[in-house]
Order: sequence, then structure tokens, then C-alpha cells
Amino acid sequence: MGDLKFLSDSKYLFSPTRIETETFFIASDGNTEIKKAIDYIYSLNETETILGQSGFILKETWSIPGKKKFTLGEPRVYLVAEK
Repeated sequence: MGDLKFLSDSKYLFSPTRIETETFFIASDGNTEIKKAIDYIYSLNETETILGQSGFILKETWSIPGKKKFTLGEPRVYLVAEK
């Protein structure tokens, strides 16, 4: 992007399940900055447990809100929880 270069390296790790990404920002003058991002990945069962520990009850799961119920293998899930 312009005179700035971006390089990213992602690692998929287990226990806890997560993706760690290091992004290197390299300016045209050679200055480098490194940022690290960590995205945790939770199963639906783990998410339901976390909700329960917070006083919520998982009511519904959707792939397309109001149109299609969630099924295994869908790329995303929308949760409906009640307190």
C-alpha cells in the first residue's frame, strides 16, 4: 500500500485453540513495526458453557437469522441467548 509493505504470518495452535498472526509493517525508510493478533476459536459447546457461566441460556442458533437454523459445517453462527 503506497510505500508501506505488509507481511503476515499466521499459526494455528491448539490448547487453547487459537490463531496467532504476526503482521510486519515495513516503511520505505526501512523502519519495521510488528503487531501480534490472537483470535481464540470456541466450539458451540464451549460457547454455551461460557454463556451459562455468565447467567445466559442459549435459546437458538442460526446460520441466517430468522431464515435458516444452524447446521454443522456452516461458516458462521448467530446465537440467541436469554438472561
